[in-house]
Amino acid sequence: MVPPHSLQSSDSGMKMLGRKLAEAILEKGGCLISEYPEGIRPRKENFVARDRLQALFSSLVIVVESREGSGTWHTVEYAKRYQRPVACYMEKNGGSRRF
Repeated sequence: MVPPHSLQSSDSGMKMLGRKLAEAILEKGGCLISEYPEGIRPRKENFVARDRLQALFSSLVIVVESREGSGTWHTVEYAKRYQRPVACYMEKNGGSRRF
């Protein structure tokens, strides 16, 4: 879900999200943010910074699936630091989730 006035972090603007999604976010009053200048290509070592921004600008983090050390895991750790609520989706049949 991308609310009309949401912030979406991105390592290199529209390239990271895909042009159509980026344009849809902007058209609905949202914005794209990055700590890197335009033209910097996405690199694995920058993804944790992106996860930090996602937690920072979130009012709630909902985890569907995660493994220790994953991007979702980093986002949850930052959410806890920023005192953001974290919720976990569980399948109705009690399916296991790594969290």
